[in-house]
Amino acid sequence: NASRILYRMRNKVNLRKFPHMDAEVKLFLAFTYVLQDEVDLANQLILSLQRQFKKSYFSEYSNGRMFLKILSNRLSGKSAKKIGQAKKLVEEFHEANTGSKAFLPFLDLNLTFNGKVQD
Repeated sequence: NASRILYRMRNKVNLRKFPHMDAEVKLFLAFTYVLQDEVDLANQLILSLQRQFKKSYFSEYSNGRMFLKILSNRLSGKSAKKIGQAKKLVEEFHEANTGSKAFLPFLDLNLTFNGKVQD
């Protein structure tokens, strides 16, 4: 349901004047797609966000790029090696995801992506 609600909202509300909010909504939507194993939809949003983070406004948003790496890692498999990589990426993300440029601070990625919770 969250995916459908966010998708509809993004089509109705133009967030281009609010780049941080727009990126945060896209990140959360990509996150929901990853959790649902909607690989094509998640990859499409990840690529869109990668292009968006290349813009000068997002030059200091390394946390956003790390979040995308976490999502891509999860999409590429759940092997022991990938889970180990995910743990490291989640730790780095939490260290970098502070202050006014924080994305999705309410998510507990430790439970979602490090192997404690699997589907």
